Amino acid sequence: MPPLMTLIENARVIATAFAITTSLFLAGCGGGGGGENDDQIEPVQLTVVSTPELDGLTAIVGQSTDSATDIAPAVGDFASNIGRDVVGYYSFDLSQIPAGARIVSARLSLFSSRTLNDPEEMMVHIKLDHVNYGNLFPQVLLAGAALDLDFAQIDDVNTTGRKDVDVTAQLQDDLDSGRTTSQYRLRGAVGTDNDNQSDVVVLTDAEDTEGTGELPMLIIEYTE
Repeated sequence: MPPLMTLIENARVIATAFAITTSLFLAGCGGGGGGENDDQIEPVQLTVVSTPELDGLTAIVGQSTDSATDIAPAVGDFASNIGRDVVGYYSFDLSQIPAGARIVSARLSLFSSRTLNDPEEMMVHIKLDHVNYGNLFPQVLLAGAALDLDFAQIDDVNTTGRKDVDVTAQLQDDLDSGRTTSQYRLRGAVGTDNDNQSDVVVLTDAEDTEGTGELPMLIIEYTE
């Protein structure tokens, strides 16, 4: 049998080797208590209301186009036997989002306050386009550079209330491209039906001209 001191020394060597091995293993796993959770970043939440002077509607009137930012955006057609298509626009300022941010999620949240007659029968559903018209409100019906046409749609046209659309990819594209706004166009899938009556979805705007208290919003989560 080895002397007692030899046994004690061997035990110390084994204990030291075990401690070193354990330390290396834990280091490779990211530490001993948190693991991957230590690296997770809580997203920043931000809600942006549309810009008053850049949301509104454009409408065909005879051979020309009317545009307005002081009345609620709408989609459909106005009463006329020659047809008057109506298109809505929204713009959101991105200055509160820091450079280099990664968008975790983004939701365009609009509110339909009322309808006139039967817009769903007339236009089937509402198409959404990601556009860029800058700091000047559109003066023609389908204005702005088309970035992503018909990327989403709203089907329950005749039902009032909140209408939410995922715009995560569109907002990230705006940031990656250096744009200072995120802008959207709403139009009917089918144009005017020339029935001489208004078939319109009326939405709210930043000025709350509809008096509902329900504002158009871009609801964002991002990490820096």
